[in-house]
Amino acid sequence: MANDPHDITLNHELRDVLDEAGVETTSALPLQVQVPTLGPHKEPIPSTGILPYSLEDVGNPLGTNDLGAAQLFEERKMYKETPYFMGLPEPLESWYDKLYFGRVDRIQNGIILRKENNGLKQIPTGNGNIFALNFVVDAFMALKQYMRAFGDAGQITKISLFYDLTAVSAFHNPYQNLDALRNIWSTSLAERIIASKPRNSKTIDFKSYVKELLSYMKAGTNRRPITVTGYMVSNFSSPMNSGLSIQLANEDYGADAPKFHKYIMDPNFRFFARAARKFGFYVDRNAPWRIIADPFSTPMLQRMASYLKPADGPPESRFFHHYYQRTYMLEWGTPNSDPRYPYGLQGALKKMYNDFAENYPSIRTTTEATVRCPQRSISDRATTVATRRAVEDMELWNYGDMYWLDLYFKIRLYESGVKFSNYDSRVRTLRQIYKSPHLLNVHDALRYVNNEIKPYLYNLRVGAKSLTREAGPVRIGSVKDY
Repeated sequence: MANDPHDITLNHELRDVLDEAGVETTSALPLQVQVPTLGPHKEPIPSTGILPYSLEDVGNPLGTNDLGAAQLFEERKMYKETPYFMGLPEPLESWYDKLYFGRVDRIQNGIILRKENNGLKQIPTGNGNIFALNFVVDAFMALKQYMRAFGDAGQITKISLFYDLTAVSAFHNPYQNLDALRNIWSTSLAERIIASKPRNSKTIDFKSYVKELLSYMKAGTNRRPITVTGYMVSNFSSPMNSGLSIQLANEDYGADAPKFHKYIMDPNFRFFARAARKFGFYVDRNAPWRIIADPFSTPMLQRMASYLKPADGPPESRFFHHYYQRTYMLEWGTPNSDPRYPYGLQGALKKMYNDFAENYPSIRTTTEATVRCPQRSISDRATTVATRRAVEDMELWNYGDMYWLDLYFKIRLYESGVKFSNYDSRVRTLRQIYKSPHLLNVHDALRYVNNEIKPYLYNLRVGAKSLTREAGPVRIGSVKDY
């Protein structure tokens, strides 16, 4: 940033900057956007009404992930605080207050698109197989037609990305992404075990393998998630996993300059932002080439209704259940035990261990000399060879449900970075819930674990995107699922 910044009065100079670049800054367009649930949007500004950045800085954001920590902090702060969307419908802050939009429900349960994918629909495009949720695709095609009509009528320019809208990316399969992360975990843990003779010699079966896994997670050197919930509420997942997002371009999310110069300053952008909201979309403030459906906006609910049965109730009450599954409900079982639980922890760890046992079947142990049993030569040393064997489902089931519930609780705590000083007390509560004759045993036990951790969902360790230094998990209040 410039060393000698001067103040810019928001209501005049900043608008002049946009006007000089050919960007319309008034509401005198033929489009009248109705946002009945949110009302007109005003970007947050300092209480003084003055933005403490120079004209040069505001018009030339320099934030990239290659900057040093201090400079990056200041650049991100400027981009966040400058009201580039002044006078426009509310954008979506995908890096800050809406970090998990489309990946949690209204009470902060992690959610994932149902495995059968019945709600997906292909977007007509020449860019390959691109899918989003069915009502989202319908809204996008209507928005596309709307933008073209105004361009063809000469109301907006045709020389713009925001004229003939073309999707280049949409739904990214979260199940495939999670599989890839688990494969990385498997390789990394195997290398850690084999690199240490003591670890290698102690890791003789599934349970000892799991102990090494927990030790590795506790060390905090591998922050990748293993569980479905851990993935969906981490920065390893993406807004593109929800089926609600559509991208019009592929850009570097970490580079602020193109966001401003190439997209926000596009002559059609302000018209597009209003039009997108008219059809129920947010524009992503941190990726202005991406739109994200607001499923509870009136336009989206109207389109959604055609895909739901009227007898099941209004669409706003059916949305999450129809399209998504709560992630904690997928943490149980094995791939073959129940088709509803294809990504359970038991099945995942079984695969990880069996791959390890297959790749490193032999455990060689050589006795060392002691005071009582000195060795005269190397030939006196005894070498024993043990063989790791694959584990079967029946053996894992015989460990008992409480083994898996306790293990799941520990893994979720390590994934989320939450530490409980009274963990043993919480496990006793978990056991009581599991044994209660009036509850659904495993289901309610899993829900208990989820409720204990999700108040700390918005962990501030979100990498270079955060405007704050690492501060650990933050409790966000009561979000219990009853």
